[in-house]
Amino acid sequence: MKQAITMIEARSPLVRFVAGAMIASCTVTMAAAAPAGDAVTAYVVQPRDTLYDLARRYMLSLAGIAEVRKVNRITNPRQLKPGSTLAIPTALLRSEPLLAKVEAVSGAVSVQDQTGTTPRPLVIGTSLKEGAIVRTAGNAFLTLRFADGSRISLPSNTVVRIDAARHIALGNADDRRFGVEAGRSAFEVTPATRTSDRFEVRTPMAVAAVRGTEFRVGYRPDSGTSTLEVLDGRVAESGTTSAESAAVDAGMAALRTDAGTSRRLLPLQPAPDLDDPGKTQSEVATLFRIAAPLPANSYHFQLARDAGFVDSFAETTATDGTGQFADVPNGTFFVRATAIDANGIEGRPVVYSFDRQRSSLDASVSPPPSKGPKQFAFKWDGSGEGRFVYRFVLARDAALADTIVDQAGLTGNAITVTDLAPGTYYWQVSFVQSVGSKTFRRSLKVNELRIAAPH
Repeated sequence: MKQAITMIEARSPLVRFVAGAMIASCTVTMAAAAPAGDAVTAYVVQPRDTLYDLARRYMLSLAGIAEVRKVNRITNPRQLKPGSTLAIPTALLRSEPLLAKVEAVSGAVSVQDQTGTTPRPLVIGTSLKEGAIVRTAGNAFLTLRFADGSRISLPSNTVVRIDAARHIALGNADDRRFGVEAGRSAFEVTPATRTSDRFEVRTPMAVAAVRGTEFRVGYRPDSGTSTLEVLDGRVAESGTTSAESAAVDAGMAALRTDAGTSRRLLPLQPAPDLDDPGKTQSEVATLFRIAAPLPANSYHFQLARDAGFVDSFAETTATDGTGQFADVPNGTFFVRATAIDANGIEGRPVVYSFDRQRSSLDASVSPPPSKGPKQFAFKWDGSGEGRFVYRFVLARDAALADTIVDQAGLTGNAITVTDLAPGTYYWQVSFVQSVGSKTFRRSLKVNELRIAAPH
């Protein structure tokens, strides 16, 4: 006969999001939460079950029988009523560790256990287990991946605990619980296939438990705010001090303040648009600009080596709509931008790919010598990877339509023009840079040259 198993929890004065057994896989519900150690597993008694049989099959030792009897007020451990439900403390049950593997890491990221061991740096391929505390420093990033494909992404200045990561024999259930002590974290949870599976994320003011969705959780100890930003799915939220409840759909956020007693539902800011996001980033600094920044917003820019932002490596926040990054190497990368409202709620993202190919081009013109033909030497110097081919244009107008010289295919870095009559001229140098199979084009601004008439 099939066993009926589910996870339940005791109540405490917190706020919680929890997925009910009959709710769709992308839906989250809110109720009261308990400390991580208070988790229990509900088991529906089958015919001929005894506490001794259950202990031998599923519990760590027979000593746990006394606790189960106390919790369920059982008089005779050998006589259980079929169909009744037992609440068995999860800590008493046999389990196997579920490991979170480091899929990507950038910057200073460290881990220690809850006993206060010396923090050690993390590298790709490291497996973390229950009890680990992970910290990311400034401009540091970490992505963890479980065997079912669920991912946890930690940006800069974040502290997250792995409170539980285990597979419980009773009910064949996965139990994964995380605590966000500071900072922000993003979750992509693979839809659960068993009603007994649990995936929870806690802050000191709220708990999010899901069965498969995409969302972000943040906690700021300095301001005492907890945020839930739903990118996919639906959240039914209720507080612990009142009966008030509301649904939080995808595209909405719940903001908790005043120790969780005050709640506001706010729409996520729409995805911003970037100004010319596909241009090759060739300058010393890598710059991205919001096309129409709003004065009430700040903007979060993040760079990654992949479109899914598993392997992030840089981020910045700007109030003027311009994200600037230093020391970005050459290559093809991805930029993600989101708007952040006055409450600290981060909106929907926009993602673009871009090429980074740093190059520079300096140009000058030298006056003719005092004696001999009146020769003007135009010079330029291009630097960067690959092969450079230049084009030089000299014209009588700023639009470079009335050309005097238009020379393409130059591989040198100078050209001499002789006997220019007095007047005003305009000139420009451009280049094609070839790096492997890719080509990049860039032009200097149009320069003005005035030649005075002799006295």
